[in-house]
Amino acid sequence: MVASNADTRALSAAVLVEGRAPYAMYLASEVTATGARLRGPLLLEIGETFQLRLARGDHSADVTTTVVEVVRGAGHESEMVVTFAGGDAARVKPFVDGR
Repeated sequence: MVASNADTRALSAAVLVEGRAPYAMYLASEVTATGARLRGPLLLEIGETFQLRLARGDHSADVTTTVVEVVRGAGHESEMVVTFAGGDAARVKPFVDGR
């Protein structure tokens, strides 16, 4: 389940790794000012902290996240619940507001 650039309502999420191009392998099924629920083919471990780029249409925001829950399902139904670093609430506001 890779986010499609053609879907301007889909909220894609890409793990940022220095020296590599972002690859949007997750879709955010829910986003709040404090965290998100991500669906995709690769689940990280609880407690892992990483940089994430959220994007929808022309909006994007780079945030620091920590995995707080992993929900295993069949195929692409697995999800990670992540929290955002304290100072990132303003960056994700356009996505929370649905713009």
